[in-house]
Amino acid sequence: MAGRSGPRAAAPLALTLALAACLGGCSAAGTPSPSVAPATATPAPTAAASIPLDLCANTGADCVPPAGRYLAQQFQPPIGFTLDDGWANGTYVERAIQLVRPGIDDATQSLSIVSGQLDGPTGAAAAAGTTAAQFLTYVRALPGLTVSGPAAVLIGGLAASQLDVKVDKKANVTLFNLPISASQEDPFYLRAGETARLVVVDAAGQRVVFVIEVFGTASMADFLKTEMQPFLTSVTFQPTP
Repeated sequence: MAGRSGPRAAAPLALTLALAACLGGCSAAGTPSPSVAPATATPAPTAAASIPLDLCANTGADCVPPAGRYLAQQFQPPIGFTLDDGWANGTYVERAIQLVRPGIDDATQSLSIVSGQLDGPTGAAAAAGTTAAQFLTYVRALPGLTVSGPAAVLIGGLAASQLDVKVDKKANVTLFNLPISASQEDPFYLRAGETARLVVVDAAGQRVVFVIEVFGTASMADFLKTEMQPFLTSVTFQPTP
């Protein structure tokens, strides 16, 4: 994932696929509250037939999905969630989704979701592992990051882990590389001084990572409370076809 242009000066989780996709990353301020997804049971998975909307795909400009219930069937594993008004979708491909919530001036919020294989900063396929537990160990070992957690949370009715990461002020940090093809990878990086929240879970045979970020004057604490907690509580995972 490489930097992306949008309604704010962005960087981090930026998946800019020159053809059918683009993922962006972000920057945040302050240390977020310790928990996003409440440790209570989430709704049972909803049958795909009862979720009429698929997430609109990026076609060169962000699409703006209306408020409602979605099943992103192209993403693996298929993931259901509820969106309210105000979101734009910059990326929707098999292994990556990026949702952006622009605000007034430069106050922008972002949620990126990636699944499957994630390579380390040097492209080493084994570095980030294949499970949620291995990914936690990998993140803790990355240079330039201060890591808080993990905290146990639930997402999609599954046990998940949450980490808060703070980037050293001296340099950007590549969190991982997303393989695009046999010869191409897109880096997902966090900017110097940035704070972000990661939620990682093993679901339907895939490791899924949620990256929560804010830009500019946006408040991470407010974003977690008003947007991310309801979103993560609404998540369901469908069996991979």
